[in-house]
Amino acid sequence: MNEEIRNIGKLYQMEIKVNFEEHKMVKTIKEKIETIQEYQKMIYKARKLENKITHRQEIENHIERRYNNFASNTKKMIDKPTEIKDEIKKYFEKWTKHNPINMEEREKWEEVYKPIERIDES
Repeated sequence: MNEEIRNIGKLYQMEIKVNFEEHKMVKTIKEKIETIQEYQKMIYKARKLENKITHRQEIENHIERRYNNFASNTKKMIDKPTEIKDEIKKYFEKWTKHNPINMEEREKWEEVYKPIERIDES
């Protein structure tokens, strides 16, 4: 277990000072567990930040590539017009999806929308 902890420390370039064989006292073990949990939180936060930075860089690279294609080679931007057509079709299928009538609401407004039998022409 100590070796695994040391390997994790090397991986993240930090020294993790924990040795379970030195002391057998419960208090010391609890302290070491708390220390490991603190390191775990630090490693988690560092990894999350790394992932966020990497993701942002990928987005920026895609934006730059897209901009360059738009500026110099618009043919690359529209590889397959059928793909665009399909995406537009999907969008409008969702937008115009089935919208069933709410009968409770209809009953509330039914009287208001009845045709007027007599119109005052004065």
